[in-house]
Amino acid sequence: MNTVISIQALRALAALSVVLVHYNEGYMIITGKGDYASLYPFGAGVDVFFVISGFVMLYSSEPLFGTSNAPFIFLRNRIARIVPLYWITTTIAIWPGWHFVPLKDIVDSYLFLPMKDPQGRFQPLYGVGWTLNFEMYFYVIFAACLLFSRKLVPILLVLLMIGAIIIGRTFQIHSSALIVWTDPIIIEFLLGVGIAMLFRNAIVLPLSVRIAMVAVSCATIWHFGPPAVPTGYRWAEWGIPAAAIMASAVLGTQKWSAGPLGSAAKTMGDASYSMYLLHILVLEELFRTKQTLGNTQAFVLLSACYALTIILSLFLYRYFERPMTDLLKAPHRKQLPTNAAIDHGQVPYR
Repeated sequence: MNTVISIQALRALAALSVVLVHYNEGYMIITGKGDYASLYPFGAGVDVFFVISGFVMLYSSEPLFGTSNAPFIFLRNRIARIVPLYWITTTIAIWPGWHFVPLKDIVDSYLFLPMKDPQGRFQPLYGVGWTLNFEMYFYVIFAACLLFSRKLVPILLVLLMIGAIIIGRTFQIHSSALIVWTDPIIIEFLLGVGIAMLFRNAIVLPLSVRIAMVAVSCATIWHFGPPAVPTGYRWAEWGIPAAAIMASAVLGTQKWSAGPLGSAAKTMGDASYSMYLLHILVLEELFRTKQTLGNTQAFVLLSACYALTIILSLFLYRYFERPMTDLLKAPHRKQLPTNAAIDHGQVPYR
């Protein structure tokens, strides 16, 4: 239970950080100061989620290792968790102008196939889905590795994913999908896998070491401003600090309270996926009616929208996301062995 709360608290902080970045961008636009977010380093919440994803997938899937139907079971579980809410938010986002969008772009967006938008960015029609393109890529590779034993899975993941990066850096690639799938940011998933192995072997870090790791990691993240895809050295500049923060959260002996604060952290972590996909829709709705505002007015308005996003995310998780996931998993629940204490259905994103 302690590890669940620590991971959920980290999920909640990462989601709130990503939302903060985009609302900061909104503040800059509404006040007429441009669109550069001064709080951009909080975007490292995405990197934290990639690390969490590597950790959760390895740890929660251990009962599946070496079984013949493991890839099918694993992917069915992930699809049930990711697809419904993403498809709905994507549909809402693109509906107003769908008839102007090439059919191939629509199909690629719904199927998590990387594409390049008219501005040259490697992202789907609903921009925040770029992180899910990486998630689905990792899931497919991970699912294939589940056919092998627990000892071989991490080795195979490293060989396949690092091999892809080497190929991508060695040869000139023009395919949008291959550019994304060979991007070095996928190393962040492997960092999470490594932390899961340390956790499984009961490695414990002293509190003083973990506090120092968090402090140094936050300072490093704030120093760098990595780009979007292609990400270059983002895996080192933000990914390694994100992994250090993750390790600090789970490799300790201190007890996380299961009281009100712990319950709040878990609840916010549960709703983190909804928060990530919903917050852009709230912001876009604001932009449709926006006018140039003064600093104070813009701050108050966006703060209210930030709070509204959190409330709507909690509502969306409770009344749609979780029931829909349970509904899709229900017919096969007995066939889905997991370390349920860790994998409670949540999917790190970004």
